Order: sequence, then structure tokens, then C-alpha cells
Amino acid sequence: MSKASIIGAYNTKFGAFVVRDRETKQITDAGPSLYDLIIEAGKGAIADAGLNAKDIDAVYFGACSPSMFVNQEHLAPLGVMISKDLRFKPMTRCEAACASSSVALYDAVYAIEAGRYKNVLVIGVEKMNELDTKGVTHALACSSYWPTEGAKGMTFPALFAEYAKGYQKQYKISDADLAKMLATVSALCYKNALENPLAHFGKGGIPDKLGLMTADAILALDDKKNPMIAPPLRLHDCSLVTDGAAALVVSASNALPKGAKAVEIAGIGHAEEIMEETARAQM
Repeated sequence: MSKASIIGAYNTKFGAFVVRDRETKQITDAGPSLYDLIIEAGKGAIADAGLNAKDIDAVYFGACSPSMFVNQEHLAPLGVMISKDLRFKPMTRCEAACASSSVALYDAVYAIEAGRYKNVLVIGVEKMNELDTKGVTHALACSSYWPTEGAKGMTFPALFAEYAKGYQKQYKISDADLAKMLATVSALCYKNALENPLAHFGKGGIPDKLGLMTADAILALDDKKNPMIAPPLRLHDCSLVTDGAAALVVSASNALPKGAKAVEIAGIGHAEEIMEETARAQM
């Protein structure tokens, strides 16, 4: 059995590229489409690997609810848009909510380790901002256990807030300490983004302008600039609604192309818990 190695990678720029009319809220510029993002990321990763499209044996996609965000189901065949040399190659879409692209990578690694393929292209893509806030909230809620969560008005921030409460209770953390822990994570992300020209909130972004590079700076914001979204989570504890794509070329470690700059994947796992939060033994 061969291990799997990453030999090529590419990220598009990430952000909210959709422009709307301030009065009508109608989209005046949708920015790069789902299809544009797939093509850019796929071509970029193959080129970075030093391969041609004909060298790719299979393609795995990760995407969460593209049918709701951009009315596009059956995502996998879109890989052929990257190159006609990918025609008649196996292509599979993986869906696992926020972990969709991680599961796509898991499946690609599994296939390589099984000896089925030598070179696999893995693409993660999201185009979310064509929906308004209400639409995005509903689309994400559909990844909850709908009968008792999404259908009852639970949003994704609210679901993750329950995890935060469970963690706080389990480890007997005070409200102030939890807020400091959450703000520390946000500050680190904002600080790292300043070093990434492809980041949604990079240099010149809101966190940069407000100087939110420390937990204390975030905690000092008033309720207007950092409102409570779902207790104990505030605005700056929540993730952005971001469009973009990333791609990897993963190859069999025992059959690497000549001159490949390989990083071997030491390990990868995948497990599931009961989906309905209230049915779990503990949060």
C-alpha cells in the first residue's frame, strides 16, 4: 500500500465579491462564478504539481449545498471544464457540511492508498454570497437535523453556541474566560490573515482598520461593533460568509512524478456522531 503525498496546491482569492444595489438589494456584479472558481483552482493545482490534466486519474469535489446557493446540483462533472483531457475520468462530489472538502481529501487519500489511482485532483469550492443573509441562514440550517433544529429556527451560529456552552460546562470555565478564549482565536485568525494576500479579511480589511489583532482589542468593542449573535457567541466569534476555492493534487508516494515537491500526508481520519445535538450523550 502506498502512502499519499500532496504535490500541488492552489487557492483562489477569498471574499464576498457580489456587489448589490444599495436601494434595491439586487445583484449588479456577481463576481467570479462557481464555475470560474473551479476552473481557476483546478488549473492552478495541476500546474503547481508540474502535471498535465491527462495525468489526473480522478477528481473529488467538496461543496456544501451548491444547489441552494447557486442552483447547481451534480457538481462533479464540472471538473471537465478544467480541461477536456479530464473527460471520461471518474469524478465524485462529497458533501459533509463544513467538512465537505476535508472528506473529499479523505476519499482521495483512501483511493490512492487502495492502489486505485496515482494522481488525484481534489477541489473545495463555495459560492455563497449570491444569497442574502436570510437565504444563507436558511441554506446553512439545512445542514442541521432539520426536524428539531433547522425547522424550529435554529441557525448554525446557534448550534455552535450550544457546543460552546457544553465546553464551558464540562471544563467549568467562567463567562469572562470563555470570552477571552474565543476572542484569542479570532485575533489569531485576523493576524494570520494580514500575512495572506488571498484572505477575505487581509490588509485593509475591517479587523485591520479596527486593530483587532489581540483578544483585548476584540473584547473592548462595544455591543454595536461586536453584537451578540447567539450567546455566548458574538459577531467576531463567527465565521465569514466567503466565496472561493482551493485545490490539491494528491499522488501515490511510491510513484511520484520526477522532480515533485511532495509533502506526505501522515494521517487523516473521518468519523460521525449522532446528528441531532440533543440526542447526544454529551455536547
